[in-house]
Amino acid sequence: MDALGTVDRSVKGAKPGVNGLYVLSNTDAVAVIVELAFIDHAGDAELLRSQQDEFARAIARGVTDYEGEC
Repeated sequence: MDALGTVDRSVKGAKPGVNGLYVLSNTDAVAVIVELAFIDHAGDAELLRSQQDEFARAIARGVTDYEGEC
């Protein structure tokens, strides 16, 4: 994410009954929620508008990197 000018806020795990990530904690499938930016922050909103392809490529790389570790 450094290449995109965003801050890496790290991976946060789902805690059933604690943090409300029902989709992540109640499935047998591999699941992920990707949060790229804060939409109420003008700078982040502009990044989302102007760098959609770059974000998509970064997400795809993350998925393929994870798949390669399985």
